[in-house]
Amino acid sequence: MKDEPAETRTIQNVDNEENPQIKDSVVTHFRKWKDYSQNNYQGSYSIKACDIRKAHNFKNQLPEQSDYNYFVHELKENDKNTLSGVYYLFDHIKNEKKLNPVKFSEMIVSFAQDIPYSIVLDKSCNPDLYQENYIKDYFKTKNASCDPYQRYGINSPVEFLGNLKGDCDTRTLLLYTILDHYGYDVLLLTSQFYSHSILAVNLPVNGQKFNFFGVNYTVWETTSFLPPGIIPVEISDQNKWKITLKSNNNGNQ
Repeated sequence: MKDEPAETRTIQNVDNEENPQIKDSVVTHFRKWKDYSQNNYQGSYSIKACDIRKAHNFKNQLPEQSDYNYFVHELKENDKNTLSGVYYLFDHIKNEKKLNPVKFSEMIVSFAQDIPYSIVLDKSCNPDLYQENYIKDYFKTKNASCDPYQRYGINSPVEFLGNLKGDCDTRTLLLYTILDHYGYDVLLLTSQFYSHSILAVNLPVNGQKFNFFGVNYTVWETTSFLPPGIIPVEISDQNKWKITLKSNNNGNQ
């Protein structure tokens, strides 16, 4: 029997709930991935095309002078209740596999890490338009992928789950939103110095920590297939990271 592909995308026409005279569509992704212990996971989730459009329009309508922290907070708040498809998938896997909080978080983060990297830019995909070396260097790599004309160079959680195009801050925002939904005590960290974004989660695991008011959060890289607590030494200076978002959870999942 032929194996199912690791990723498939289908589009189905449905009735538009707001206007029955207009046909809408649902985007469904089937995904297969593994965690750090080589446990296999798979399943499908769906998102309405109208919700993707609404998320994109909301992003574009935020005030021009928005502070970055405010901007990503608003994207998270706008999208958090539109992710029922992926929540249902993760709930099913958690119950079926009987995952504890650590293994459940690893299943969630590895889901996003498994999605191929795409750089998200606020202008076109022409590297000559950008001064940042990491952008120029990325376009020199084989199979470089780009999602252009996205405000602030980021896709919101709903947009990312719809098109599967995301770089560091797109991934951390999605994962922050999901982990916050499930009650994790989580930080979204941003570094202008490193031009990067990572997570830090209050988990009882070994590894590198980020201390915030006496609480040691385990750092988590989301663009590489790395378990919690391991980040490259070249981005490991805690003083170079700032908290962009912090959940209000106490970590009791």
